[in-house]
Amino acid sequence: MNVVERKRLARLAARARRAELVTETASRCASEHLVQLVKDRAPRVVAGYMPIGSEMDPTQALRDLLPTTAIALPVTLDAGLALVFREWTPGSAMSRSKFGVMVPAEGKLLSPDLVIVPMLAFDRFGHRLGYGGGYYDRTLEEFRSCRSVLAVGFAHSGQEVDMLDTESTDQPLDVIVTEKGIQRPDAS
Repeated sequence: MNVVERKRLARLAARARRAELVTETASRCASEHLVQLVKDRAPRVVAGYMPIGSEMDPTQALRDLLPTTAIALPVTLDAGLALVFREWTPGSAMSRSKFGVMVPAEGKLLSPDLVIVPMLAFDRFGHRLGYGGGYYDRTLEEFRSCRSVLAVGFAHSGQEVDMLDTESTDQPLDVIVTEKGIQRPDAS
């Protein structure tokens, strides 16, 4: 079995496992840790996301960071391209993207210093398992080619697995935030 097939099977298992982890307490605790991380780092612009399905929900953290930090949400322009990030506030007009994700219908494009990344699974080395479209990988690679950006995985602690299959295009996370706290990936 090749890496693509192993990742496909891992996505199915991770999606089912993540669905069992959702609790209001976990979301609240993870949001508190996320806000603390952001305040410690003091980025100019934070890119969040609107959750779909059982993704850990960063919405309260994003609200708590306003108005001292500009918040942007990802917008997918087309397959094969990096994401762009549009400014967001709680009053922003939203529309549903072709992937079913809520995105700002309008607003200026911002360049984030810190990107909060959703996922299906992660390992202690900072690898993440996404949905397979490569959008965050392309985006982080593009950002990292010309400037510093902090990639923060946001997930339930139960989404951690021993080790994920990786490919050369996979971009690692710098930090992972869960309801249990802030975790820095192992260097080994």
